[in-house]
Amino acid sequence: MRPKTAVFMLFVILGMLFIGIGDSILPQPLSDYSRNIRKSINNYLLGLFPEREFKNPNRSGQEQFQQRK
Repeated sequence: MRPKTAVFMLFVILGMLFIGIGDSILPQPLSDYSRNIRKSINNYLLGLFPEREFKNPNRSGQEQFQQRK
């Protein structure tokens, strides 16, 4: 492996560790940065997918039950 590739992979792994578990092992100012970065990435990825309303397979049965009351 070339030295540039090894250094790049080291930075990638350290970055993933910082984002993944940094808030639980790092001191206070760095743990806040780690938590905020993780929340930002999470919100961005969740924003890529639209929210769907799932169909309730029991809705027609529930409506019939409510009408009988």
